[in-house]
Amino acid sequence: MGSMVEMIEEYFPEGEHQFYSTKRIPVADKLSEKEIYTMTGQNRFAKAGNVMKALSEADHIIWHGLFYPDRFMLFLFTCRRFLRKSTWVIWGLDLHSWKDEKKTLRSRLVNFINDRVRAAFKTAVVVFPTDKEVYESRYKGKCFVAPYPMSAEAFGRMEGRRHALPRANGKIFVQVAHNSYPFNHHLDVIETISHFDTEKTHYIFPMSYGNEKTWPGHIQGYEKEVVDLARDLFGQRAHFLKKLISKEAYNDFLWNMDIAIFPANRQNGVGNIIKLLYMGNKVFLSRDNPVYGYFKSQGIEIGAFESLEELTEEEFLQMPDSTVARQWVIDHYHPLSAARAWDQLFSCFTDASPLLRELEGVQPEVVMDENYAYPRKKNYLCLLPYYSRSVPVTCNRVCLMGADNFAIRWAGNIRRSLPRYVPAGFISDTVETLNDKIGALDVIGTTGQLLALADDQRIVATIEDPKERARFIDYLEENEIDVDPILSASSWVWPDAEVGEGSLVGPGSIVQFGTNLGRGVLIEDSYLGVCCTVGDCVTVMSGCRIGDGVTLGEGATIGPNVIIEDGAIIEPYTVVTR
Repeated sequence: MGSMVEMIEEYFPEGEHQFYSTKRIPVADKLSEKEIYTMTGQNRFAKAGNVMKALSEADHIIWHGLFYPDRFMLFLFTCRRFLRKSTWVIWGLDLHSWKDEKKTLRSRLVNFINDRVRAAFKTAVVVFPTDKEVYESRYKGKCFVAPYPMSAEAFGRMEGRRHALPRANGKIFVQVAHNSYPFNHHLDVIETISHFDTEKTHYIFPMSYGNEKTWPGHIQGYEKEVVDLARDLFGQRAHFLKKLISKEAYNDFLWNMDIAIFPANRQNGVGNIIKLLYMGNKVFLSRDNPVYGYFKSQGIEIGAFESLEELTEEEFLQMPDSTVARQWVIDHYHPLSAARAWDQLFSCFTDASPLLRELEGVQPEVVMDENYAYPRKKNYLCLLPYYSRSVPVTCNRVCLMGADNFAIRWAGNIRRSLPRYVPAGFISDTVETLNDKIGALDVIGTTGQLLALADDQRIVATIEDPKERARFIDYLEENEIDVDPILSASSWVWPDAEVGEGSLVGPGSIVQFGTNLGRGVLIEDSYLGVCCTVGDCVTVMSGCRIGDGVTLGEGATIGPNVIIEDGAIIEPYTVVTR
């Protein structure tokens, strides 16, 4: 919805549109920065009064999806004067799967109310062309086709990503659907693709919504059955995302999928599909899904789920030519393209957009974001916060500079500090992959991708050479990349102690009163006494005990289990091993 609001703000006259939300918008959501009015009140009656006031004052009302409680649908049913000046924007589930299939009297009454509300709209918008025929077969309103746009920024990032080569470690990532609704036929997919299975193949099941509580047509115990079968056939290479992912993290996730399978027999997961196709990934849809036939008619390379059993492994893994798909996505989902489609609807109620008239004949332009021009797909995806109940989604994902034993050791230190920090992978210009040297964790980018990686991940200077570490911290600061210190949850640092930028205090470490740490200091499971002075880029390895009033000069390295007596002065760049 953020991209939709931005498109309207950019291409349509100011003051013509007002945005309302029936729920509070999370502070972290991009929409929270916009002028969005939340329908709230001290109680339910006050909120209802605010809703009535806003609806009464509007010249025209556009409802984005009909996903409201039964009592709100009853309100719309009894106030159909509002629906006569309303447009229903159809998301898919609210057209295809809204009915409660129970045979109770209440279910029948709720279904009747929902159906009559939908029938009362004079105009409707489908966000994908194939739903227009479905809508017109059931209802009599005038129907428009107008997609939700992707931002110009998103296009620039996809353009950079789409040129990436396969990942260096040879792994294949397969996405199965994008939610846990049974109409995705997860069990059939698992059985079908099992004959392509290799030790290099990983299967990701996004199941963060669509459970038994959110859809009346759900099958009891379905999710557990899916998990049990996938685990039985694929072991720990089957991953289940149980929490929602931020939009940019999900875009990164979609790019890293090599193959995605959506076997529903109706329009479903279009937002996933168009991004996957744009970035050159392989997509399989059911032949019964009208979207499959539509893409075929547009000349877009798309696979049929029903033909999977007939394919060889080589055919299954062969990537498509995304040229036609890319242009089709630009022609429909670029903000300028989408604005032209929405203008057809808005022109029914107000004057056409003056800016769009000026831009008539201008073609949408995509400018590659060089920060996302990855040479290869990522060897490893940091998905632990999304499938582990013990790790919060808000934890810090940390990229470690270097792919040598020193950086690997620090990955272990960070992993021990869960749930506050999670190692996301390594950054290296010399090593492409660790090839399962330490399990799944691997190299995920080069210094050329630092700006992109830093979007939602912390960058740390786990470089053994203190002079190189200092240069790297300078580079981060020059590029305005966050270099705040990281203090492990199980460490203890005196509240008034100073800790410099880019410093890491590992699990079990203690830093006493009056001790000051410079920039880029690395401390592993050690004790630092009272009133110590620690210079920039000092390394204190595991098991050390640094006495009171000690001075550690810039770049000094204190080896494992070293004891330094009170008041000692260690010269810069000295290595102390005993």
